[in-house]
Amino acid sequence: MNFNSLVPKNYIQREVEEDIFNFLEEKEIIVIRGARQSGKSTLMKKIGSLLQKKHQKEQVALIDFEDEIEQSKFEKNPKEYIEFYLRGKEKI
Repeated sequence: MNFNSLVPKNYIQREVEEDIFNFLEEKEIIVIRGARQSGKSTLMKKIGSLLQKKHQKEQVALIDFEDEIEQSKFEKNPKEYIEFYLRGKEKI
């Protein structure tokens, strides 16, 4: 999936973007939280596009919690959820 094509042309850059982009090469997980309709998914698509330019597309994994079951699994045990999701895959 080419995330860049999903970012609207009238995208509004957020103040936090520079901090996020500087952190992307770390081995930590970035969580983006905020109110509904505040641009979280669009920001993730922009991040995905940037990562796809630097790495193979298959290595880029973006997870959202629109599905309440997925969110519940993550909240129950974040470490186990992530280990299961990335098992056997080389993901960024």
